[in-house]
Parts: sequence; structure tokens; C-alpha cells
Amino acid sequence: MKMPRSPLLAALLCAVCCTPLHAADARPPTDPAQPVTTPRVGGSPADAAFRAAQQESGKRYSDARATCRTKPRAERGACMNAARADLKHARSEAKAAHDAAKAAR
Repeated sequence: MKMPRSPLLAALLCAVCCTPLHAADARPPTDPAQPVTTPRVGGSPADAAFRAAQQESGKRYSDARATCRTKPRAERGACMNAARADLKHARSEAKAAHDAAKAAR
């Protein structure tokens, strides 16, 4: 006997429609003197700078990879390796700056 599809459909609809509604909570507070307590924006200014540096280095890496893909096959590997090395260097600098800012508190 075949199982009805309605429980599967109900579970799928529940998963899609019942997502958390935390988007309104993701905004920073209107008063900058108050601490940020939302999970997506919270943290110190050092944390925000670290996240911004991570995102920027990721964007630069993406752009560099796209540029590498346009190069001849013989040069592509070296270009990708250089892009990856730049990404690792930028991320390690961001981590060092973040750790230094946290230690200075």
C-alpha cells in the first residue's frame, strides 16, 4: 500500500514557511551607546572589522579567481596559487589585527 504524500508535503511546507523570523532582530540598535545584543550584528568593533575584512578578502579572492579563469591554461595554476596565497595572507593579517584588538581591551 502506498503512503500518502501529505505528511511529506506538510513537512516540506513547514520547513519552508516556518523559518525563523530573525531578520527584524538583525539591525543594530538605534542608540550607539547601547550594547549590540543581536546574534548577527553583535560583538565588539574589532569583531565587526574582522568580519568586514573576511568578507572583503573573500570578494577579492573571487574576483582574482574569475580573472585567473580568463588566462591561458599554462598560467592559470600559478595565478590561482597567487590568489590563494593573497587570501591566506589577508585573512591572517585580519586575524592578527583582531587578536591584538581583543588583547588590548
